[in-house]
Amino acid sequence: MKNKKIISMCLLSLLLVGCDTPVISGSDNPVVKEELAPTLVDDSKLTQYDILEETFNNKIVLENTGAADPFVMRYNGMYYLYMTTGGSAIRGYKSYDLYNWQMVNNKVNGEGFVYKYAHDDNPIDSKSTVPYAPEVFYFNGAFYLITSPNGNGHYVLKSDSPEGPFYNVSGNIGMGIDGHYFVDGLTENIYMYGSGNQGIACYQMEDNMYTVATDEYSFDKDTVYYDAKIGKWNEGPYMLQKDGNYYLTYCGTHYLSASYRVNYAYGKAGTDLLEPFGLYTQDTVLLSTTDTFRGLGHSSTVLGPDMDSYYIAYHNLEANNARNLNYSRLSFNGSVMVANDVKEEGAIKASRPDFFTYDPSYLDEENNFILCSYETEDVFTVEFNVTGEGKMVFSYIDENNYSYIEFLNNDIAIKTVSSGKEELVHKIDLIREYRTDVNHAFRLQYNNHKMSLFFDSMEKAYDVDASFNAGKIGYLKDNGFTKIGYTAYSNVALGSSDNKAYNDRVSLANTFDYELSYLTDGSKFVSVENDFEEENVQVDTKNLLIAKTSSILSISCSTLSSPDTHSANSSSTTLI
Repeated sequence: MKNKKIISMCLLSLLLVGCDTPVISGSDNPVVKEELAPTLVDDSKLTQYDILEETFNNKIVLENTGAADPFVMRYNGMYYLYMTTGGSAIRGYKSYDLYNWQMVNNKVNGEGFVYKYAHDDNPIDSKSTVPYAPEVFYFNGAFYLITSPNGNGHYVLKSDSPEGPFYNVSGNIGMGIDGHYFVDGLTENIYMYGSGNQGIACYQMEDNMYTVATDEYSFDKDTVYYDAKIGKWNEGPYMLQKDGNYYLTYCGTHYLSASYRVNYAYGKAGTDLLEPFGLYTQDTVLLSTTDTFRGLGHSSTVLGPDMDSYYIAYHNLEANNARNLNYSRLSFNGSVMVANDVKEEGAIKASRPDFFTYDPSYLDEENNFILCSYETEDVFTVEFNVTGEGKMVFSYIDENNYSYIEFLNNDIAIKTVSSGKEELVHKIDLIREYRTDVNHAFRLQYNNHKMSLFFDSMEKAYDVDASFNAGKIGYLKDNGFTKIGYTAYSNVALGSSDNKAYNDRVSLANTFDYELSYLTDGSKFVSVENDFEEENVQVDTKNLLIAKTSSILSISCSTLSSPDTHSANSSSTTLI
């Protein structure tokens, strides 16, 4: 890896050649010698992506309000939006696609509101009329809303519906502003994140969601991430767990400043979340300002409708200090996370699932099953929302060949039935006791003999060896569930949607299109661990090494290195 020469270029079905091909590196515009350039392969397949994507104005204006400090949560196939609201109340909206929003109506607080001080017998601070940055988290049958009235500490509210009405259950618990909940899929510990002037603060919480847990010596289980900071003030935290890894977004500088922006910190799978230096930053500015699209900040991250992609929701600042709702798609490669399509006009909309229904009566009876009419492809994500215990079916070919997820006795088992013979693929013993009289979501992803599984908001399994077929999804007729909710599948999984996505700023080494590309004779992904130090290399990522013999890649943009090998590096690469 010594004496590297970094070359940035746009690639479209480009044949990458080995080190025996001279690379001429100019100071501004490096090129490969024309007489040695290889012949391009047949690119006729590229036309399958010559489609006009549906776009939107990336300044979504909501009815009756702005979108300051937007928090978007996904529950039972629907999206719910909460934002900073004045007038001693909190507004709420819902959507099926992230773009078309309608006001909620819980019949208590009035249309468009999930909480009002006046409708709570134990209201939050009556002297503070603006509940800052409300966030809602679903956990084991209850919805918890945390907010900071005028920045004067946190209050926790509770409801049995994402639309409210919410009621105060905590009193003032302090701990700064901008509270955010996260449950670790590995440990099932509950954490609350908040603002701080030294970095983002983290607190482990008791089951009531508002008491800080203590150790055997009665010391609070809390910490500050000293590497997660921008200047002298940091706020708006959001923690995402993906592939076991941790991605903590946060913002800094004043919210009315044009330079308001979002950074992120990263932690590898297994990181102790109460370790002050457990999360670290590299070159990790995620959202920053332009002359016209400014004040981008206070974000949350949400799973896209296709159940594979992730989007960062944030607000921008208008000249009159109004704030609108914005989205940008996220891409991942180990410690690297990139926000793409960060622009005002012509942003590409998120893709819908290939099949979904909110009503199980739309499923068809077939033998002893109720199933959708269509089959997934070989790569797929399936999701089931159910109340009770029972079996959720996928990869159904016939009654003797299918797979299923079983939720029973606080355990999750994934099994296959082949020629009538049943085999256990993977089992998850849940650490906590979970209610069976409330809704739980099960999302399984499968791609290239690897599987992951999410239970509610928690990633309970990832990088598991498995082998499943394409097929229908649904349930056994006698499934044991008392209620069936949102049921869906998409023909993307484990980041495959990124391969087909438009990346306007950066293409990561792991996001080339597998269908149009192949690697030969030693070309492979290699991981760069955190003890590796070299310029232009991001640690804890996968780099694409292209060996001496040729390999074909179809990607939007990449970074190459030489002379020992050609490496499509996973670090950020600006289009030229």
